[in-house]
Amino acid sequence: MIELVSDLQRRLDAKAQPAKRRWWEQYLKGEAAFRGVPMDDVRKAVDSWVRDYGLLAHQDQILLRLLARMVEQPMTEDKLAAALLLEEHLVPADRIPFSKALAAAGGYFEEAHLADWNVVDWFCVKALWALVERDGEACARQILSWSSEANLWRARASVVTFANASARGRGLFDQFPEALVTACGDLIIRRERFAKTGVGWVLRGLRESEPALVDGFVETHAEHFSLEALKSVVRGAPPEHQRSVVARWKASQH
Repeated sequence: MIELVSDLQRRLDAKAQPAKRRWWEQYLKGEAAFRGVPMDDVRKAVDSWVRDYGLLAHQDQILLRLLARMVEQPMTEDKLAAALLLEEHLVPADRIPFSKALAAAGGYFEEAHLADWNVVDWFCVKALWALVERDGEACARQILSWSSEANLWRARASVVTFANASARGRGLFDQFPEALVTACGDLIIRRERFAKTGVGWVLRGLRESEPALVDGFVETHAEHFSLEALKSVVRGAPPEHQRSVVARWKASQH
């Protein structure tokens, strides 16, 4: 297991770009460590590594241990590689039941291996969303249930997993809009910035198919929104609606 991960790391090291490393570490304000490997090169490294070692021939339990070993590494590219392994190789091959994958992912959050917005959001919209696409409502509901978790990043994952698909609304499953706003209700009352911005991001998409539901949620929870999250929800709405929502929010803060 250690040798497998070490070999992947050598492949990633060979593509490291110091200028990109400096840019990302400054952008994340030192909260995450990078080699500076472009995403396309991370993907190519994972693809060749999976092929060279015949990784899909291994049992699910070994693959879960391998994923954990990758996510535990300090460099962001190792964590991104784990997301790509799950999204682009294991899920398409119908490997690892979602219940086991989500149990493992919960541990990644709780043990602080996924603990900055960049890698958390990538893991969510890539790896976790791939599981939802494959396994449907049962998987989606289990992720949504994380909204009440104490760990900020796991709670954020409960909604941002759906950020790029929330506009589909009931096309995901019939009660998805209501389930999503319920999860958002758990997050919006939290004080952390990234709890609130997760709500803003995912509700912006949902508003495309369920404007009345989202506008009602915003009205009900206005006191808990940050201005940043509120503007995110209404981005793309008619300018007069944006101005009206922001004005009402500002009035409610006095």
